[in-house]
Amino acid sequence: MKTVVGIDPGITTAIAVFTLNGNFLGVFSKKGMGKAEVIRKILEYGSPIVICTDKKSIPKLVEEIASTLGAFVYAPDEDLKVKEKKEFSAQFKPRNAHERDAIAACVYFFKKHSKKFARIDNILKNMKLEHHSEKIKELILKGEASNLSEALEKILGKTMEIRLSAKQHKVESKHVRKRDALREEIEALQRKLEVAQEYIRKLEKRVKELEEQKRILLRERLEESKEIREIVLRDKEIEFRENLIRNLRKELEKEKEIRQQLEKKVKLLEEEKYIEAKGMIPVIKIETFSRECLESVKNSFRVFNKVLYFHAPCRGKTLAKYLAALKPRAVIGEFGEEEREILEESGVMVIPKDEIKDKLVEFSEFFAINSGYLERIVKEEKRKSFLKWLESYKRRFL
Repeated sequence: MKTVVGIDPGITTAIAVFTLNGNFLGVFSKKGMGKAEVIRKILEYGSPIVICTDKKSIPKLVEEIASTLGAFVYAPDEDLKVKEKKEFSAQFKPRNAHERDAIAACVYFFKKHSKKFARIDNILKNMKLEHHSEKIKELILKGEASNLSEALEKILGKTMEIRLSAKQHKVESKHVRKRDALREEIEALQRKLEVAQEYIRKLEKRVKELEEQKRILLRERLEESKEIREIVLRDKEIEFRENLIRNLRKELEKEKEIRQQLEKKVKLLEEEKYIEAKGMIPVIKIETFSRECLESVKNSFRVFNKVLYFHAPCRGKTLAKYLAALKPRAVIGEFGEEEREILEESGVMVIPKDEIKDKLVEFSEFFAINSGYLERIVKEEKRKSFLKWLESYKRRFL
């Protein structure tokens, strides 16, 4: 087992041991321990990768033990404060200050490396290579590999292309969070859809039962000749059941409509998720620039911070204000000068249709566009808008 060890040397020497995944294995302290005894105690738990200290200046005994065991030494930039060490070690219940310092040194190491380790584990999980996690972390910590790609190449004997820059990881994490949120929303909608379908099946069964009862009553009425009072009562019973059937059918139609809406929403979310998984940006299609059409889009899509594409010319200041209130990221279409000014003053980027329509890839419910190309277009439109404002300013004041 690969371990992370904290040592607090002195008259009383303390040793704290964790797994490389941060699981606490134990802590031990004793007076007068020599280097050999310390090493034997460490090796009882496993093979150490990192030896940690709570001091900025690495103690000599820590350096010697790390060198003997071939481990990497980790020290903080500044001596850990007593308050920090108490907070870091509290949950492990150290018996003295030496054990507290040894535990705190390990916890501080994990605190500084948790994001890097989590990122490594996440990537390895996606590649189904989790079993190499400990070895890869060891290679990176010891400086035998500068990144995950090199570590995998050393282990697997082949080049692995993995982009791990901070900016790319930030984008990847954002897409992962968005993908997980979409997946959760789709699962919730599917659960609602299953409930609705089960309810519809029960309603359909009940309607069939009532229709069968109605047929039986009618047949009995034709076959039997009874007293007027009985006929009247039966008529009332039939009328009651007919009303009940009508009401149930109305409810059934309503539930079918809800199911269709849920199915459509699931389809939209799945297509949006598919486009984003391809590294592209979904663009919502809109036929006409009308209040009715905008409200329909608002009810069907999450318009906030999205890109919208209008097939028809876009005219109308009131509609432009309504569109601006929805706060899309950008709109593509043939907008008039006044409408454009209203949108841009609200922070909505307006992109002429002719500049981008050839770059759109059409899907069933969306267009899609390369994210890098869209960013370049947005920057260019911002530059044009600024130059236009500057020219207007010069004409008015210079």
